[in-house]
Amino acid sequence: MSRHSKNNTASAVFTYAERQRIGHWGTQKTKLGEDSQRRFEQCFICLHKAEKPACCPDGHIFCRECAIENLVNQRKEKERDLEAWTAQEELKVRDKAEEIKRNEEKRKSDFVKAQKDVSTAILKADYTAPIDDQDDVAKTHKFMKEYHAAKKVVSNTTTKELLQESFWVPDTTPNADASKVNKPDVKVLLCPSVVGLKVTGTNSKLHTLKLKDLVNLKLEEDDGSEGFACYVCKKKLKHQKVGALRKCGHVMCHDCIVKYCITQKSCYVCEKPCKEKHIIKLKSGGSGFSSHNQVETSHKSAAFRC
Repeated sequence: MSRHSKNNTASAVFTYAERQRIGHWGTQKTKLGEDSQRRFEQCFICLHKAEKPACCPDGHIFCRECAIENLVNQRKEKERDLEAWTAQEELKVRDKAEEIKRNEEKRKSDFVKAQKDVSTAILKADYTAPIDDQDDVAKTHKFMKEYHAAKKVVSNTTTKELLQESFWVPDTTPNADASKVNKPDVKVLLCPSVVGLKVTGTNSKLHTLKLKDLVNLKLEEDDGSEGFACYVCKKKLKHQKVGALRKCGHVMCHDCIVKYCITQKSCYVCEKPCKEKHIIKLKSGGSGFSSHNQVETSHKSAAFRC
């Protein structure tokens, strides 16, 4: 790099040195180490070591008390939303009935007014006089003028109704209802690990959870640390593949399950019969390796423009 390259201001794009000086502009990226990742033994809700650990069918580990409390809070929140939705629908029905009644009364009054105008115009007309006379011709023209005026009143009624429903008229522009509540499904509760995620049709992370689907886990304490160890090989459970048996709840590393449980078709610890479909793949702990999990995070801020 030459002596004056850092001070070159004639270029159409930023140099690397100039981008480093700006620093806080644009998208900032950084890498996360192992200390910033969730450990295997941590609960997905409280992030402490799981007490009376349990897991959902997708392998998320929780404290059993935390999971039950979260499901109960979800049910209470949905019941409150259901009450608000019921009140909202009742208000809509009342407003619609009142609007129909007002429109019906308005149509009646407009029709009566239009009929009165037409009747007045017809009474003023003189059909008995011959049209050859100049006075009779003038009367006929006057009648036609009043008749068209009465007809215009009727057509204006329809025009006013159209204006009331027009979106582009400032006085009739509908107001956005910010307090609109969608009908909740009280019976459908989300897994606590995905609560708060955006609901989309293609989001495969979203899954429901029922209290009866919680599987109580049996884990062996690791003597050398605060974590858990495999029942077979006694290795600490960290970021390796880990599984649990649905029937008995014993937790082992995936290699030991394949070697000792699937081949023998029974649990290595309690010898309960098990099949491959009874194995739950638990979510392993995070590591600092990009091949294992997401280690890069970014923060988007305002872009710098010259």
